[in-house]
Amino acid sequence: MSARIQLCIDGQPTRREVARLGRLQRLLWPWARAGRGQAGVICGSWLRPARWVHTFGARGPVDVVFLRADGVVLEVASRVRPWTLLRCRQATSALRLRPGAARRLGLQPGMALDLMS
Repeated sequence: MSARIQLCIDGQPTRREVARLGRLQRLLWPWARAGRGQAGVICGSWLRPARWVHTFGARGPVDVVFLRADGVVLEVASRVRPWTLLRCRQATSALRLRPGAARRLGLQPGMALDLMS
């Protein structure tokens, strides 16, 4: 089961939530979508641990944000095409977001995100 977590950027809460995927959901993504059947808007999924992220089987592009252990953004990759593998050696977790979400949220390297459940 996935847990819903409110996304806070630089200490400010947003109206966006991410789903923390369980191991099975993570293996089956994108076929087992996080948040399916739940009320509310989930803008993406939080993958932890994650030094790499794949988009194998994705139906379209996604945004990928790599994070340090303390929640600081290391890299932002916008509109990553399906069947791509991304890697960030310093990352301990990653956000896989809907296309354009990173830009709409203003996510940039050096920003602090709070994803504590």
